[in-house]
Amino acid sequence: MKTNFKTLLAFLLIFLVASFAFQVQAQEEEEMVPKKYENPEWKYVVLIDYKPGKFGAAQKIIKDYFIPADQKAGVPGPELELVLHSGEYDLMVIWAMEEGIEEMNWELSPQSVKWRKAFNEMVGGKEAADKIMDEYRSYVNSTTSYISLKASYD
Repeated sequence: MKTNFKTLLAFLLIFLVASFAFQVQAQEEEEMVPKKYENPEWKYVVLIDYKPGKFGAAQKIIKDYFIPADQKAGVPGPELELVLHSGEYDLMVIWAMEEGIEEMNWELSPQSVKWRKAFNEMVGGKEAADKIMDEYRSYVNSTTSYISLKASYD
């Protein structure tokens, strides 16, 4: 009889705890209200893995062509570039998404068009620009990208 009483008491205790947890959850759900982010800072993050021995050559193209094209076009370059010393990627590049998530609605953004026109002009035309872009791409083993929201702990 004692075993049955202990079993019954254990089930009763479990039932009470579960009931209390359900009531707390229901109360929390009633208090939930929709909330938008205040001043969100969306970021576009690209991770690049270069082919073995090609990191330096890729960096030279970035320094000699891509950064000057940013400046010539008057478009913001990356806000942060990190050389990675562990993991499968060599470089992390982070751009601010000035228009927020709305930037994802462009198939080809006005900034990209401005940049490519400036790049073409800077290197002597579309064919020369294509050749440099092809060279750069030949150094890249793989990439991945993310859309992220800058953390805010307010």
